[in-house]
Amino acid sequence: MSILQRAADYCASPAFERVFEEFAEEHASAFYDSVDSDDVEHKHEYKELHDAYLKIFEDRLQGFLEDEGGTTAQFYAACKDILDENDDHGEYTWFVNRLLASMEYKLFYGLMRNEARQQLRRRK
Repeated sequence: MSILQRAADYCASPAFERVFEEFAEEHASAFYDSVDSDDVEHKHEYKELHDAYLKIFEDRLQGFLEDEGGTTAQFYAACKDILDENDDHGEYTWFVNRLLASMEYKLFYGLMRNEARQQLRRRK
């Protein structure tokens, strides 16, 4: 099994996903005022939280790769091969695309607003 296949399994595991659910639950209050707002200007705090989110993601992935005897260089090379369509593991294109999307601020902001909205509803 390739490092990419093992990483896809790891990142899809409930334990891995729970880390990010807990992050959203813990920090959603910072987004409460954005739930009903159409304001396009975002607080600097949102970017700081996004950076923290990415750091957790990177640390978890790097720890996994080290545990598996792989390196981030090998992993990124495998991802690049998929994106460049130079790989026979094309069935993992979804995983590489998901990784890239998870790093985007816009997706993070939507995730945090949704969690904030849910928390506010539960309070009522």
